[in-house]
Amino acid sequence: ADTLAGMLYALSFIIRPTSGITTITLVILQLSSQKLHGILNLFKAFFLGAIPILCIGISIDSWYYGKFTLTTLNFLKVNVFHGVSAFFGTYGFYWYVAFVLPYTCFTI
Repeated sequence: ADTLAGMLYALSFIIRPTSGITTITLVILQLSSQKLHGILNLFKAFFLGAIPILCIGISIDSWYYGKFTLTTLNFLKVNVFHGVSAFFGTYGFYWYVAFVLPYTCFTI
């Protein structure tokens, strides 16, 4: 079950990189509430579940583009560093809490 959870988190991250924000939040909550056994299960889920799926995603993207490509890094670079996200409008924080947060939390 832990490995499947890691696979699903990785898949949601490949499909929508912003889901990493909620994943990191869930991992921090899990780490803070678990004993050593739970932490070991979390690392097992990451290494046995998430890393293979992330490698498959990177391989597919690299094959498609014809060169090694990290699409999540490109997403960050274009939206944050080049300011493309500014074209999507500006809303108050309440809009993100009401609409964006539920959408990213329930990606799968």
